[in-house]
Amino acid sequence: MKQDRIRENEARQLPERSYKGLYGFRLGTTSFIYRADYRTNVARLGRYLDEIELLFFEMPPGGMPEAGLVEDLAGLAARLGITYNIHLPLDLELAAADKARRRHQAGLTARLISSTRSLPVTSYTIHVNYPRQAGRTPPDGAIGTWRRRAAGSLSRIIETAPVPPSLLSVENLEYPFRWIAPVIEELDLAVCLDIGHLVSCGHDLEAALEDFGNRAAVIHLYGTCRDKDHGALSLMAPEVLEQVANFLPAFSGSLMLEVFSPEDLRASLATLTQMLS
Repeated sequence: MKQDRIRENEARQLPERSYKGLYGFRLGTTSFIYRADYRTNVARLGRYLDEIELLFFEMPPGGMPEAGLVEDLAGLAARLGITYNIHLPLDLELAAADKARRRHQAGLTARLISSTRSLPVTSYTIHVNYPRQAGRTPPDGAIGTWRRRAAGSLSRIIETAPVPPSLLSVENLEYPFRWIAPVIEELDLAVCLDIGHLVSCGHDLEAALEDFGNRAAVIHLYGTCRDKDHGALSLMAPEVLEQVANFLPAFSGSLMLEVFSPEDLRASLATLTQMLS
């Protein structure tokens, strides 16, 4: 009886059916759905989805994941017929004022990318952080200086990894995306559109889809409201879901349901199905 209950509980934590190859885009979710390691999450989820977002919230020791992990993930990808996109660390200081700090951060990032090149990776998503200004408008020239520093670091990553610019996708954050847009254009980078960031920061979703949709390699989609972030997709306002649904038929990249529990994943898959039906 106990074993039966365990199996029933495990079944409730898995997607209800396979979504592989169902849409014109690759559908996936994060590597942290279950309270387990990368291998376990990929093995469970890879039977149902096209792609897994490998999350590196912090830089691994030495800037590289363990070789054994990369080898195992490559084997799982081949066996399950999946791809990966890799979310690079959140706290990168690629536009730091200190030149040595920028070079060090860019070097670590390039090493992480190089160490995972044996995986079937569709995109490396990167944060180009802007120093928090406590609500203040940046002084004249500050954005331009920050932009030049960021461009130098991103160029160094591309040259050192080496990685095609199209495999590096810059994610929109709290600041207006137009601040970093010239660098994206100059280096011919891809874009990761995080819908939740756009909504929670009060940015224009329709304009972002129109201006950057053609460069979008990855879309992060999840529910967000006053009390919760990265929740089930059903938390998102209907008008937002409608705008995204209208965009998706022309999208051929990776749509990641960026949630962190089996319950939120199942609920988000149900909402997505309704959106696109």
